[in-house]
Amino acid sequence: MERAATIEIDGISVDVANDRMWDEATYQASMTPVSLFQDVYEHRPDQHDELEELYSPDVVERATNVGN
Repeated sequence: MERAATIEIDGISVDVANDRMWDEATYQASMTPVSLFQDVYEHRPDQHDELEELYSPDVVERATNVGN
């Protein structure tokens, strides 16, 4: 996982990045809301339009593809 930011001081931009390893617990915790979203999307096709309107079609596509 990478944390990154761009800092601008006196008109000079500097990119700062920091990598760190994910442990299994961190991965599982981050997948909980994604798994819930995927479950709702799979089992409630009547909510597809509302989810795409709320999150945008590209976010819905990425969320449904995570882990596949």
